[in-house]
Amino acid sequence: SHPASLHCFVELPEPWQSNDFTAQALMQGVRIAGCTSFVPDHRTNPAPWVRVSLAPSPSREELLEGLRRLRSLL
Repeated sequence: SHPASLHCFVELPEPWQSNDFTAQALMQGVRIAGCTSFVPDHRTNPAPWVRVSLAPSPSREELLEGLRRLRSLL
């Protein structure tokens, strides 16, 4: 991702798949977008990555806490 971007793309390590990681993140209180939202043909085996939006957090501390939760899942 570009340093000034409001989003970053995270390639997931094995054995994570995009939908599974997105669901686990949501259970931790962090909403992220799986790659299927960005793949036009909705492949059955999409690439294992997610998009993390850095912009909508109400505060820097909440953003950092969300990123910490994602890191602990990884």
